[in-house]
Amino acid sequence: MPTIAYSALVLRPPFSGVEKSVAELARALLARRSFNYRLLLPGGSGSAALLPEAGEAVWPMPGWCRGRAGRILHELTLLPRQVRRAGIALFHAPAYVAPPRLPCPLVLSIYDLHVYTHPHFCTPANRLHYRARLPGSIRRAAAIIVPSRATRDILVARFPAAAAKTRVIPLGVSPAYLAPATHASQSRVRQRYSLPARFLLAVGDPTPRKNRGGIRQAWAALRAAHPSLHLVLAGAPGRAAPARPEGIHVTGYVDEEDLPVLYGLAEALLFPSFDEGFGLPVLEAMAAGCPVVCSDGAAREFAGDAVRYCNPSEPATIADALRPLLDDPALRRAVIAAGRHQAEGYTWEHTATATEAVYADVLGHKR
Repeated sequence: MPTIAYSALVLRPPFSGVEKSVAELARALLARRSFNYRLLLPGGSGSAALLPEAGEAVWPMPGWCRGRAGRILHELTLLPRQVRRAGIALFHAPAYVAPPRLPCPLVLSIYDLHVYTHPHFCTPANRLHYRARLPGSIRRAAAIIVPSRATRDILVARFPAAAAKTRVIPLGVSPAYLAPATHASQSRVRQRYSLPARFLLAVGDPTPRKNRGGIRQAWAALRAAHPSLHLVLAGAPGRAAPARPEGIHVTGYVDEEDLPVLYGLAEALLFPSFDEGFGLPVLEAMAAGCPVVCSDGAAREFAGDAVRYCNPSEPATIADALRPLLDDPALRRAVIAAGRHQAEGYTWEHTATATEAVYADVLGHKR
């Protein structure tokens, strides 16, 4: 059985959307056992807790590569030699960039190309890092996995040679999001995060790309008709904490086990991002029975007509898309039912199956 190295070195708690995708796919691959997997995790105390399911598949790396700078240095210097000595048949880099000089075929996962399409939303360090390493990683990859046709189109427009080796494999949602929440779990989550009775939910980091300004304006526009409606911002609180109007709550990071319940308690998820390669919170909210208002684009590929769309550049359209979900109970129930039904078709098991088909194809071509 071929040995496949899967790099999870990017994992650092609490997980971002990309890190969650890396971790969930790793769990699904390990559960299938179709190949002999070696899972690269940063060494040091607590590394096993990042993916406790990995067990003997863990391939611990030096503790000094836990931070970003150390990880990059390790990938550029020592890792290719370690891969050669371990007899790895295929290397999967599931987070945009890959080590150079690998002695085996490379499968690369790319979720978006924000550094090219919306560079003003990226930090200078990210722009420098990814623009320096993405082209070479794309060129060396035997296969590239993207989560949406929208991402594939952007990738191929900038790197035409990648067209023939790019595969679209949507992300998934774990069974916990589809399971109905209990009254006890709802009470626990309400108390733990001091949630108001009625609230809109926004999930994600506070970067400008996520459009928290537009979210606030849309919420404010609805307050006259719905004075009891609050706004809950879940995720990183941001470096600066601006003064918040009454009715806005910031939870900070939400534990993964609480997130499905949080979605289910919300009146709706607002996700009017300016640019997304997929939009995992949209899929998670649909599965958890939470109506969604989001920007058009990649999300339409998996959400279809089960969500309501808006123009992220016009906060009034966010409010307009949300208003019927608050005022029309029958429509709200229909949207929830459609979302759940749509989300059932997207699981990490499906993602892992399609990913292993890419592995088999690459290994077959090598032979």
